[in-house]
This record gives sequence, structure tokens and C-alpha cells, in this order.
Amino acid sequence: YSMVTGLVNDKANAMFFMDYYVRNAEFLRDRDNSANADHSAQGGLDFRSSASPQGRVFDPFSGNALFVPPTGATTTNALSATDFSGNHYNFNKDIVDYPQTTRYGGYSVINYNITDRLTAFVEAGYRKILTELQSAATPVFGDTDGFTIGPNNPFNPYAGITNAPIAFRWRANQAGPRIDDIDTDVIRAVPGLKLEIGEDWYAETAFLFSSSKCIDNGKNYLSSTALQTALNDPNPATALNVVGGPDYVNNPATIDALKVRTTREAQTELMQYDIKANGRLWDLPAGPIGIAFGGETRTESISDVPDSLSSQFLIVSQGGVQPSHGSRDSDALYGELGIPLFTRQNARTALEQLEVQVAGRFEYYSDFGTTAKPKIGIKWQPAKPITFKASYSQGFRAPSLDELFVENIGFQDGIIDTSRFNGTHAAADEGGTQYKIISGGNANLKPENSDSYYGGLIFEPPAIKGLTLTLDYIHINVKDVIQAEDLQKILDLPLAQQSAFVTRNPPSAQDIALGVPGTIVSIDQRFINLSSRQVDSVDFGADYEVDTDVGGFTYNFNGTYLASWREKISSSSPTTQNAGQFDFPKIKFNTSVFWAPIKKFSFGPTLNYTGSYSDSFIGKRITEFITIDLQATYQAPYDSTITAGVNNILDDNPPFSSQNTEGYDTAIADNRGRFIYARITKKL
Repeated sequence: YSMVTGLVNDKANAMFFMDYYVRNAEFLRDRDNSANADHSAQGGLDFRSSASPQGRVFDPFSGNALFVPPTGATTTNALSATDFSGNHYNFNKDIVDYPQTTRYGGYSVINYNITDRLTAFVEAGYRKILTELQSAATPVFGDTDGFTIGPNNPFNPYAGITNAPIAFRWRANQAGPRIDDIDTDVIRAVPGLKLEIGEDWYAETAFLFSSSKCIDNGKNYLSSTALQTALNDPNPATALNVVGGPDYVNNPATIDALKVRTTREAQTELMQYDIKANGRLWDLPAGPIGIAFGGETRTESISDVPDSLSSQFLIVSQGGVQPSHGSRDSDALYGELGIPLFTRQNARTALEQLEVQVAGRFEYYSDFGTTAKPKIGIKWQPAKPITFKASYSQGFRAPSLDELFVENIGFQDGIIDTSRFNGTHAAADEGGTQYKIISGGNANLKPENSDSYYGGLIFEPPAIKGLTLTLDYIHINVKDVIQAEDLQKILDLPLAQQSAFVTRNPPSAQDIALGVPGTIVSIDQRFINLSSRQVDSVDFGADYEVDTDVGGFTYNFNGTYLASWREKISSSSPTTQNAGQFDFPKIKFNTSVFWAPIKKFSFGPTLNYTGSYSDSFIGKRITEFITIDLQATYQAPYDSTITAGVNNILDDNPPFSSQNTEGYDTAIADNRGRFIYARITKKL
């Protein structure tokens, strides 16, 4: 629901906007294509977890592979499959794909005329965002996280055989899925003054305050301390059994004693004061030279504070985060000139219009020093049907406070250590392992610097009235790109290059026999500066409106061709070409035709197309994805508009990809299937 209203009188005017939005959750299990993390039937990989409700133990004598306790072991818990792959857990059924979300808030703009030339204004807004995330119940990887079944635990399958620590893998389904309720409050206020100076000059000054506070409340997480205590418990009534059969149920009180709630509170603040002016310098034969300039000063800060258990890394399979704080001050000066050289007032042959834009920005950062970046642009119309545009600019982006200071340690399923598991042999259990991931802030980051080139044209063929064609070319070269590398791409690197990101244990005797490296201790996925990135793309657009005897038609086409997306992780690493690879399809476009048989009614389809691209992880291609939408709009009586439509009318699934556990490219495709909507707008 949304509403816009306002009021006006001789001295003031005001506008108020309010809205409310709610969306229920969609889980991966709700769509057939994403319901199972086992992609082997489609020629992909099995991402199911090796931590399952029916736990497994490691052989304490060899310490190599997960296995069912031998006949000589004393246990009353029947473990079904002797084949480890038969005990993988499909966590996709528990994971939310599109989370439950509620948003509401309001925004207002008020202007008050103090005099004929001086106006006071204030903009203010508030937004509440509530999101519920859900993931599978906590997996316990005892072999990598140090949890063991105590020698006096009555469910220890090796009781009486050995007192050696018994490593295991198990999933605490009885504790329920892990749920995070995220509560975010955002406020923004901008009071200011506008001044009209003479006939041609205007000035404005304002103060901006913006704040965002986010509280993440987690439940159904497990305490590391309580878990190991329950594993050591000798009492059959309260001890934790992690090797029971699929139908075994632990004492609910035992499970409840493991569960803890987590909290994490993050807050950002921005305060900015600016002053700016614009007007005309002097007149040229083609028209006045326009100028705009200004300055601003900013202070921004961030804080991230977890609960005590999380900060001490005492949440099972959740890693942790240390409290972090950061701030910076920055100042900027900027200016822009618009210089008309030829317009209708002094047009010549092949010079119907020629304008030049020159701009620049100087910035100072308390943590990165100074930078100055220019921009120059040109607009040339040799004749009325065609216009050329071109520009060159330099860019600068300092790392955000989040990229600098907020570090996380967590765990990740659904990635494969291809150095140990290559499809022909597996060392231990590399098909369903959870890895420790260090992600987030890196205080050693450098700023990004970029050069951008743009060229484009607009063509309106005189012979086809109502048709407009556009063509744009963009080249961007960025140095020291700030990016967190994809985890699977890190593990696909040659071992020599992995060493910058991956910490491993020494290889075991079995690893040496197989010729594979040791198991992973952790993967460093913190933000880094890539050496460079170069992007080349071409955009094409067409708009056509025509009236016929059977009504009006409106045609639209917008497409992008990604010619190149090249990256270098370091100056010594090879250049990788991402265009046409996973997440980077070369061709994307949408096109629509709307028919208005009568003046107040129109309807038509829209076709959305994403071209095929490589899924190099399994040596296949992700097929093209085509969806068709349909929409109808009616201008109803009493200033009302009624709109109804269907997105993805054929309910097509995204094409299969084995790059992730979801089974589709989440960065490109929408997995919600057919989506029916209706909208009514009423002017009062």
C-alpha cells in the first residue's frame, strides 16, 4: 500500500509519502529445480552435507574416513547405510530463497517561502525493515571443529574398545532451523535554505543527517561449551547421542540445554554539510555558459557489536565476529561548466548543435589523503535526426567503512575443494564438507581508481516517424578493484596461487598416497584489491510509437552486449576473461509491444532474454533463459488506474547450474516462477 498527498498555500507547500509492503517467504524446496542440493541427476555435483541427523563417526585407529562402527563396537544405535554417500543431508529443503520481508515508512518534503527569494526546506524520512532469514539446523563437524564423543558417553560406539577421542559429523535437526530476525531502522533528515540571487543565480545550503541501526536476533543456535559438555555426559538420560539412527530422538531437555540466542547490532551514521550554487557566467553566440560549483564536508562512522558468545567464537558452526568500530572525515570541492558552441542561434552545416561539458572534483579523506578527478563530455548534432555523445572521466572510490573494519568468521557448505576431490578420487569426505571462512573487512585496502570512456548516438530516422534508436559504448578500466573473491574460484586456483587465501593442514599418509594436499583449515575471503578490471559493453535501444486504424502501438527494446570483463588478481597472475562465464552472460535484452485499441486501455507482452554462458565448473553451458510477461492497464473513471499482469507467464524455471547449491545462477535469474499481480491507483 502506498499514498502520496500534499498541500499548498501562498507561503508554503508540503508533500507526504507513506507506504507499507509485506512479502512472505519462498523456500528452495518450493521450486522443483532448487529443492535438492544433489545435482548428480543433471550431470552436476552432489552438494548435500556430510553432517546429517543420522551422525557418522571417524575411525579412531586410522583417522581417515567416516564409517559405520564395526561389528565389534558396542552400540545399540543401528546405523543404516554402510556407504557414506547414503548419509548425506539435503539442506536445501530448510533454506529460504526469498526471505519474509516487511517494510514500511514515510517521507516528507516541506518548503516555506521566508521572502520572495529565500526559501527554507526540510526533507525527513523514516523506514522500518523486518526480515526473517532461515537456514538449516546447525551442522556439527567434530573432525574440523574439535568436538568429540566423550569416552564415558553411554552412546559412544567405541566404549570398551578405546579411550581415544571419537570425531564425528552430525546435524542437530531436533534443535530446529537457525532463524535470524533482522530489524532495521533508517532515518534521514535534511534541513536547508535556497536563495535566488538576481535573475540568473541560485544558491543552496543544507545539513544531512542519516542513520541506520540493524539488530540481528538469532535463535536455535548451539553453544560450543554446552555441546561438548553433553558429549561428555555419562548419564543415559541427559547425554547427547550423535550416532543414533534416523528416527532417534534425544531428550528434549538435552537439546534445549544446547540452544542459545544470538544478537548482533550494527549502526552507521552520516553527517554532511554542503553549499552549492549555479548560474550563468556570460553569453556566447550560441547561448549562456552555465556553471555549477560547491563544497561539502562529511563525517561517517560505523559500529558492529555481537553478543559475548559470538565474539568468543562459542557458537557451533557459526564462527564469530569481534566488535568493530570505524570512522572517517572527508571534504570535497566540485565544479562544472556547460559551454554551448553551436545551437539553433548560430547553427552551421554539420553543426546543428555542439556543447562541451567540463567538470572536476577534489576530495580529501582523513584516511586516504587527497584526490582530484576530471570529466569532459561533448554533445554534437550534425543534423536534426542524429546526435553523438562522448565523454571521458576519472573515478575514485575509497573503501567503505564496512569493507575496512567489519570482519566475520563463519562456515560455508556447498563448495568443493577441487584439489582433493576432482571427480575421479576423493580424499576423506570432500563432497560435503563445511569450511571455515574469514570474510569482511580488510584494513589494508587501497582505494579504487578508474578511467571511463563513453560514446553514444541517438538516431531518429526521418522516414519512420516515431522511431528512436540509441547505441552506447562503455569502456571502464579500474585499478585496485575492491572485491571479495568467489569461494569456489579460490578453490579452483592452482595450489601455488591458493596459498594466498587457503590455509591447510599437513597432508596425512592417505593424502600423500592419493597425491592430494592436506585438509583446509580456513579460507580467507576478506576484501582484497584486485590488480585491475576492464569492462567493455554495448547497449542498444529502440522505441517506436505508431497510430493505426486499429489503435496505437508502442514498441520498446533494450539490450546489452558484454563484450569483455577481464580481471587480474595480482600483477603476476594471468588475466581472466569473465564475459560469457558464470554470472556474466554476454547478451541480455527485453522487448515489449503494447497495443492500445482504445484511448484508456492498453495491454501487451514483454519478452526477457538472457543468453547462454559457460558453467565451467562442470564443463557445460547454462542455457538461455527466456520468460514472457503480460500486463494490461485501464484508465478507469474517477482518476483511477487499474493494472494487472503476470510475470513469467509460462512458469519457467531458471536453467540449471551446478556452481552453487541452489541449482541456478542466483545473481542472474529469478526463481519465483509465475507471479500474478494487480495494482489500483486512485487520485483523490
